[in-house]
Amino acid sequence: MKIAFLIQKLDLTPPLGIQYLSAILKKHNHEVCLIIFKEKDYINQLKIFKPDVLMYSITTGYHKEAIEINKEIKKHIKAYSIFGGPHPTFYPQMIEEEEAEEENINAVCIGEGEYAIIDFLEKLGRGEGEEIHTLNFWVKKEKKIFKNSVRPLIENLDDIPFLDREIIYEKEPFFAKLEIKRFLAGRGCPFSCKYCFNNEYNKLYSGKGKIIRLRSVDNLIKEIKQVKEKYGFKALKFVDDTFNFNKEWLKEFCIKYKEEINLPFICNVRADLLNEDMIKGLAKANCMAIYMGIETGNEKIRKEILNRNMSNEQIIKTCKLLRQNKIKIITQNMLGIPSETLKESYETIYLNAKCKTDFGNYAMFQPYPGTELTKFAIDNNYFDGNFDKLDMSYLHNTSLNYTPKEKKQLENLLKLSTLISKHPFLIPISKLLIKLPKNILFDLIYKFAYGLGLWRVFSKVFGLGINSFKYMKKVNDFIKEK
Repeated sequence: MKIAFLIQKLDLTPPLGIQYLSAILKKHNHEVCLIIFKEKDYINQLKIFKPDVLMYSITTGYHKEAIEINKEIKKHIKAYSIFGGPHPTFYPQMIEEEEAEEENINAVCIGEGEYAIIDFLEKLGRGEGEEIHTLNFWVKKEKKIFKNSVRPLIENLDDIPFLDREIIYEKEPFFAKLEIKRFLAGRGCPFSCKYCFNNEYNKLYSGKGKIIRLRSVDNLIKEIKQVKEKYGFKALKFVDDTFNFNKEWLKEFCIKYKEEINLPFICNVRADLLNEDMIKGLAKANCMAIYMGIETGNEKIRKEILNRNMSNEQIIKTCKLLRQNKIKIITQNMLGIPSETLKESYETIYLNAKCKTDFGNYAMFQPYPGTELTKFAIDNNYFDGNFDKLDMSYLHNTSLNYTPKEKKQLENLLKLSTLISKHPFLIPISKLLIKLPKNILFDLIYKFAYGLGLWRVFSKVFGLGINSFKYMKKVNDFIKEK
């Protein structure tokens, strides 16, 4: 079959899901292409390709536009439509809603899609109607919805083909030239943070296999070598949620990576799972920077509202060890958490200041479908439950039911947060500034602090000075073009 993946745009983090699905589809002799529906001639591209199936990988916020685009495409092309990704996984009911009529959305894929999509397409190709009973799929046929459960999780990740990077690189050669390439070492997260999709994902797959699955170190290094030989790069980013979950795996990785690759890398870690030996191992293996979730500086909110059971003391201690081993620290933080006051938001900024983070990254909490924190927000009247009003502006805007005054101050604080957590002497004056109307000054401060924070990290990865500046300029030019 001929499969067209459709996405809104290519940003600096091309979707891994599409690259994995493309790899396994090609392995099973399907023809695949990528269409960006922000391009003016995307309809003509589809007419030339003549796909049998349209596939959309969508997040909440992009779902409305994708549904409308699919309607428009079907005015010109007769093809079967499948929607997958985070939004359909946690809100498969989208196929039941009025705007998702029979001729628009034909099926949604829930959860891991690699083996499910091969099974589905094989049945669909036979034309005998068997596809309606494929695991992982909700299917609309003759105005009826067939709801199937998920199949077991993929146990051996080494069996999955390496990412099909070419589907991205052929569409946008800029990504092939990027000096940082992304890799995934495993899947799954055992923790039950109430704001995170992993909590609900684990419930979805309860009894369906091991949640945490890691590729063998040898398999991961083999992919790294292949990508380096074919495309070249100067640094890596491992995008696993918790790269330091398995101590023995991490120990083996650090030794082999140092021996066989030895390029600078960045990874995501969890503070309460790191110890001094692990940090030293990462440093020796050439780990230059880590992402670490603080989320909030208020321990009660972190433990009771977010179900993230770690103390401020643990976080501060871990950051001290990271600094001692010359590993840059990028923290992930949320403002506007349901029940959080402005005073408690400032506690997050104070904790980042105590940790002496190199880059404090802040985003506004958004009530995405399916998470426990979203249910909490709805039950306690912080959110009205209308997911259609969500968009991708979560970096700047809150969707919760704040008063206009509270909303203005919180959104202004978000713009200042990166700067004042790095320079805490500015915190007192920020408490006056956030009372001002929203204005361009806050946007400029945000962009300056964000750029400077990233430069601090890239200067460590690429070496101080001109190399990191050139890289950031290349990335910035690409963003402006798009």
